[in-house]
Amino acid sequence: MIGDPGLDRWRCPECHVLAPEVVKGLRFVCSDMWKPYLQVIAAQAGQALHVLDRFHITSHLNQAVDQVRRAEGKRLRTKSKKAAQRLKHMRWPLLRRGSRVRGKARQKLNALFASKLATARAWDLKETFSHFWRYKSVIWAGAFLDYWCFRAMRSRLEPMKRVARMLRTHEPLLLNWFRAKGEISNGAVEGLNNKIRVVTRRSYGFRTYNALEIALYHNQNQPIDSAEDALLLTAAHVLDENRRTSLYVGGVNELVPLAGSSHRTGTPIAGRPGDTFDFGFVDISDTPPEQWLRYQFVTPDYLDVDDVPAADVLYAFVGYPETRNKRLKGQKFQLSPMAIVLMPTPLKRYDSLGLNPTAQFAGEFSRNKQLDSEKRIVVGPEPHGISGGGVWRLGTPREFATGTNAERLVYRFNKT
Repeated sequence: MIGDPGLDRWRCPECHVLAPEVVKGLRFVCSDMWKPYLQVIAAQAGQALHVLDRFHITSHLNQAVDQVRRAEGKRLRTKSKKAAQRLKHMRWPLLRRGSRVRGKARQKLNALFASKLATARAWDLKETFSHFWRYKSVIWAGAFLDYWCFRAMRSRLEPMKRVARMLRTHEPLLLNWFRAKGEISNGAVEGLNNKIRVVTRRSYGFRTYNALEIALYHNQNQPIDSAEDALLLTAAHVLDENRRTSLYVGGVNELVPLAGSSHRTGTPIAGRPGDTFDFGFVDISDTPPEQWLRYQFVTPDYLDVDDVPAADVLYAFVGYPETRNKRLKGQKFQLSPMAIVLMPTPLKRYDSLGLNPTAQFAGEFSRNKQLDSEKRIVVGPEPHGISGGGVWRLGTPREFATGTNAERLVYRFNKT
C-alpha cells in the first residue's frame, strides 16, 4: 500500500505501507479511478506507469447497462405487463460477456438486440467496448476510444454518457494499459477481496482483524503461521455457548481453566442450512506453561493440508462426548475420550451439500461400530458435546495391514 503519512484516511494499523525506497523503485501501479488513489499515486509514485484496472472499467459499463435496464423496465410496466416481459429475467444475460450467453437466454438476448429498446442500445455499446482491449497500438486504441465515446454521447442514454465522460477524463491513464502491454491487472487482488467478502458474510462478521486473517487461511486451506502463538482451536458455537462462563479443558481428573482472548465467526446454529463455517479459537499464549505439561500441541508435522477424502480411507473425530463424561463434586471430572470413526462422504455428494472437498470435510458414521480409547469396538455415544475436535486421517486398509499408517490432522472442521 502506498500511503501519504499526512493523510489520516491512509492510517490503518493492519495495512502495510511501502517504504519510500521501495516506492521510488516502482515501475507500474494499477488502481481504480478513486480520486484519493489517483492523488497519492501521482504525488508519491509519479515515476511509475499508472494503469487503470480493466476490471473496474467493465464494472462501470455493467452498472450503466443495469441502470438503463431498470429505468426502462419501470417505464414498460406503466404501459402493460406484456411489454415489461421483454426485459424480465434479463439482468444476468445482459451483464455477462455476450460470447458466454447460451441456449434460451441467447435467443432472448438476440431478440432484445433486434428491438429498438434503450437497453438493447446500452448492451450494444457495452459489447462494442470489449474490442478496445484487443488493440496492440496505443494510437489505434485511442482512435477507437474516441469513436466509442462519440457514439455513447449521441446515444441519449445518460448512464452511458456518464461512462463516456469518465473515460475521456482518464484517457491518458486508460491508454497506459497498452503501454504496459496489457500485463498489469488487479485481478488477483479483486479475487481475494471477493473471498474476504464471502467469508465475512458466511461467518456473520468478525470482531478482530486476526480472526478474519485466520479464517481466510482456513478457507484457502493454508497453514497458519503461528510459531510464537499457542492456539486452542474449537467450534465457534462452543465459544458462544460459554460466552458468560469460564472455559476449561480436561485435566487428569480435574478441569483446567483457560485464560486468553477468544475469537470466533458469527453465532451459528447447529444443523441450520447454510452453516458451513463454524470456526473459533482461544489465544492461550499467555497461559502458564506448567498447565500444559501433560498436553501435546499439534505442529505442522501433524497436518495434512492436501488431503482429499477418498472412499477407502478411515477418519476419526476425536472428542469427549457429553454422555460419557461426568462432572463430579467440586472441579473433579471423570474423563472418557472417544474416537468416532468416520467414513468419508462420496465426493459426488459435496455439491448437493454445498461443500468444497478441498476446504471442508463431511463424514458418516455408525454408532454400533465405534472404538474406545483402547481401540475396542463398542457402541458409540451420541456425538453431542464433541464439537470443535479435529478430523484425523487414520489410513487405508493396506496401510493398516503393512503398519505404514500414520495419523494426520486433516486440518478441517466438519459441518455440524
